[in-house]
Amino acid sequence: MLNRAIELKDQIQVYVNNCLAKRDSKGQIADKPIHKITQLSEEDWLSLHALKDALQPFHEATMLLQSNNKEGFYGFLWECLPVIEWLMQTLKNITNSNSIHTRIGLSANNAWNKVKKYYKLTDNSPFYVAAIVLNPTHK
Repeated sequence: MLNRAIELKDQIQVYVNNCLAKRDSKGQIADKPIHKITQLSEEDWLSLHALKDALQPFHEATMLLQSNNKEGFYGFLWECLPVIEWLMQTLKNITNSNSIHTRIGLSANNAWNKVKKYYKLTDNSPFYVAAIVLNPTHK
């Protein structure tokens, strides 16, 4: 949805501008607007772009790990740990980036802590160990 909003930025701005103007019964613009609608500034749009870029690794991880992939290759249990490690490294890079907005950096840090918690929980599961040990590509 965020991608679509960014693609339709101009149309959204036109719609908001039209809503800002009060129209009389003939469709002419009246003197006072009906109500103030919060309009996105250029800085807000830049924040949305940064947020979209920060969320892209989660989309890629989801696509890699879903089991209904057309090739039928992805979604195996042994693939989870490398993807989680990649996601943790990507989140750490986002957190350390100076060009990223503060809120996105804090959110990336919180996400990294949560992913780290679940990564540690895989040590308690015999299924992850068995999936890696029994995978012939890891021998």
